[in-house]
Amino acid sequence: MNFKKNILCIGAGYVGGPTMAMIAHKCPQYKVTVVDINPVRIAEWNSDHLPIYEPGLDKIVRQARNRNLFFSTEVDQNIKRSDVIFVSVNTPTKTFGAGNGMTADLQYWEKTARQILQSAESSKIIVEKSTLPVKTALAMERILTSNQSGIYFDVLSNPEFLAEGTAINDLENPDRVLIGSHQTKKGLKARDVLVEIYENWVPKERIIL
Repeated sequence: MNFKKNILCIGAGYVGGPTMAMIAHKCPQYKVTVVDINPVRIAEWNSDHLPIYEPGLDKIVRQARNRNLFFSTEVDQNIKRSDVIFVSVNTPTKTFGAGNGMTADLQYWEKTARQILQSAESSKIIVEKSTLPVKTALAMERILTSNQSGIYFDVLSNPEFLAEGTAINDLENPDRVLIGSHQTKKGLKARDVLVEIYENWVPKERIIL
């Protein structure tokens, strides 16, 4: 089947897995792949015993899995193939150094940005999906803009508002979807691509730019 877009999510945790399942469920015209370096977690997403319990999640995963929703440990190959990359990795609190116990540790975001930079063979839209949008987007952007190869990365911010126990309902009927972008021609064009994805099921007035 020919898909209109290849969407990738790096990070198969509490945010990435359900969010991508909902996008695949609502947008059969897109191929959605979730990657993670943890093979046990990926095996669980591919099984009848998902690593996360949320009411309604198993049903939408079962319907979309292997149709247009895929779970894989092949990070580099999927970076190459994707048009839009959501990043949803851990943001633990620092355990050493300045800000110990208080400041967010952005090492996983920075590591992911470096991996995207090394693997990408064409320009990509990067969607930062976290509860700390400004910090994580800046951390990734600093690395991605160091690229000298002519490949361009547009970094968008798309903060997360999921609540445990109601995640599927929150994704299907969000009060709002916030999207932050650079106010440049390329930045606004990238933003429009993400808006187009959400408009498959979210009323336009709830998408806040």
